Amino acid sequence: MVIYLLRHGDALQTPSMNDDQRPLSEIGERQARTVGRFLVAGKVRIDCVYSSPLVRAIQTAGIVRDALNVRKSEQTEYLVPGTRKSQLFDLLNAHPVESVLLVGHEPHLSQTTSLLLTEHENLPLEFKKCSLACLVASEKVRKGHAILQWFLTCEQMELLKH
Repeated sequence: MVIYLLRHGDALQTPSMNDDQRPLSEIGERQARTVGRFLVAGKVRIDCVYSSPLVRAIQTAGIVRDALNVRKSEQTEYLVPGTRKSQLFDLLNAHPVESVLLVGHEPHLSQTTSLLLTEHENLPLEFKKCSLACLVASEKVRKGHAILQWFLTCEQMELLKH
């Protein structure tokens, strides 16, 4: 399984708004469109998109999903920081596909990536806003059985289109 992990785009900083309700800013929408264009240009095929239920992740996932014309999309609590990564692995194993896009938050994405690569959560990774990693996992998604193919920031994806 090819696993793409994407951090949501930049979100509005509104103190009066609940954190889980914060929408993407204009910058965040632009970042998500950049990711979508990058994946389309690379002829990437995604079978399913899973996103955190937080508004900024849903919006990021929707922009990328629409760019790639992905039909299957779901929200899952297993992409919210603080949830057990094993729950996410169980979800992926219960619904196997060739490629999946996971849209979530820090530090959950860097910890998940670290677990998939090394069996530990402490690999020093940082997903900046709209950073994207590509991993290839063995037939069963589990700790320490994935290989990192590439890891790019949104700025790097923007530069690669020229």
